Amino acid sequence: MVHSFALCRGDVNPDACRSCLNDSIVKLGQLCPNQKGALGYYDNCLIRYSDKVIMGMTRVEFYTYLANSQNSTDIAGFNDALGPLLREVRLAAAAGGSVRKFNSGSTAVYSRSIRATV
Repeated sequence: MVHSFALCRGDVNPDACRSCLNDSIVKLGQLCPNQKGALGYYDNCLIRYSDKVIMGMTRVEFYTYLANSQNSTDIAGFNDALGPLLREVRLAAAAGGSVRKFNSGSTAVYSRSIRATV
């Protein structure tokens, strides 16, 4: 028996979601042939399958971090802005009801913008 789930970002329209998931299935088949389980995490969606039960199983190692190549010249100012931004988007996503667990936001540090998505 195969267990699976798929999830699209909250700001992705249904057609783009469907396209991302269809492409993901093909990519996983190519990248993970003959595997009993796989996880594909793409820009607009993620899909996971396994021969084991996966619903209700939290796997915290599936975090993704994207880094900007530009360094902040004011680390304290950056961190002072980042903490509240992450709390804001995390709380808003958690309050999104049973279907929509997504939020994004941004804040400015001097002339730079910091963006966060959860």
